[in-house]
Amino acid sequence: MIIPQAHSHAKTSAALAIELGITSLPSLISCFLVEQLHPESWPAHSCLPPFTGHIKIFNSAAAMFVAQSNQSSIGSMHCEHICVVPSWWRGSACYDCVFVSTDNTQEGMLGMEVA
Repeated sequence: MIIPQAHSHAKTSAALAIELGITSLPSLISCFLVEQLHPESWPAHSCLPPFTGHIKIFNSAAAMFVAQSNQSSIGSMHCEHICVVPSWWRGSACYDCVFVSTDNTQEGMLGMEVA
């Protein structure tokens, strides 16, 4: 019997690029961040250095929010589960979205953008 080992996530964009087989990933991250943080100067920065910062990978998140159009729940609260997992309930993969940290000074999801 073969027991699969737990998958350890990449901690740098270079390691994730190797894991995913996307060699240009660090440069793509740089472009994305400049486009999001400085849209007025995009695409003037054609020669950006590749992103070398630390990354964190989360497989899922729960977002709770007030949905004014949904009056049927208590206080119009709504919850969505966002999944990015290689196997969902021992079935096929589920890749809904990715979160990008844009402000490390904010707590949790307040410092993240959804892509």
